[in-house]
Amino acid sequence: VTDGAAGMVADVAGNLYLTSGIHDQIWKIDVSGHKTLYAGSGTRGYADGPANVAQFNGPGTIAIDKDGNLYIGEGGNLRIRKITPDGTVTTLAGNGKQIVVNGTGDNASFFSPRGIVVDDSGNVYVADTYADVIRKITPPGEVTTYAGTGAQGSEDGVALSATFYNPIGLACDAYGNIYLMDGANNKVRKISSSGIVSTLGDATASTVALSEDGTTLFRILRENVATIGLSGYSIDKLLPPGLKFDTKTGYISGAPTAASSATDYHITAYNAGGSSTATVSIAVQNEDDAEIFAPQISYVTPQNYI
Repeated sequence: VTDGAAGMVADVAGNLYLTSGIHDQIWKIDVSGHKTLYAGSGTRGYADGPANVAQFNGPGTIAIDKDGNLYIGEGGNLRIRKITPDGTVTTLAGNGKQIVVNGTGDNASFFSPRGIVVDDSGNVYVADTYADVIRKITPPGEVTTYAGTGAQGSEDGVALSATFYNPIGLACDAYGNIYLMDGANNKVRKISSSGIVSTLGDATASTVALSEDGTTLFRILRENVATIGLSGYSIDKLLPPGLKFDTKTGYISGAPTAASSATDYHITAYNAGGSSTATVSIAVQNEDDAEIFAPQISYVTPQNYI
């Protein structure tokens, strides 16, 4: 009954929820291994309402929030559906038109929703794969473009100036950082909570997932699983041209190529135990000299949490 499973997620009790793209249904497997039909009449279509009469068309990616609400990305209906714990199916966003349009509820549209995750505030993030962008849906259903220009590429930087090439699986940590597999680029990318896109490494995978403590990212391709450690550093904005930030060490290096006025940069050290932030002010007076103002800077490194 769970053949054709396209997506899977677990709740806090360890129950599994699976989408079946073949049967257009959502199934539940409890901790004892017992399978039950959770939502979907089995008739392909589009209908909200009680779980047993609701209709789906190609349910695929699935996510769950801290309150037990399920979110389903539908390849056929091109909508994001929501199932509450009492079994009520509604449409969070999307109108079935295959185009990238921002808006609220059915005024918004998606091109190919193939990755989905929910943060602790109830915001839903969607990998709109063949549109090469990441979309954000607030709890009331307002859809915006969160990252990506829509052009194919692999440029890091400010989220709305960065480029992706067929982004797919998503994961979100406790700090609001989004991790994703950039499919055609064969890269694992990160979108920090402050809106900066970076590349964590080259990889081939179909999706990513986080460990329970948030310190390890798993990249998954069929039966193969590899890991990436996530303790390190982040910075809240792009440095002046020519300067680079090392997310593993927190060091700033390079030679500036253009003058810039004094700007505060917030550097955060983090791991599963927490985080600590310091502020560094950098001014580039000319392209051959960078003056860094950092009076009495001290901050906790991730190793101090272990």
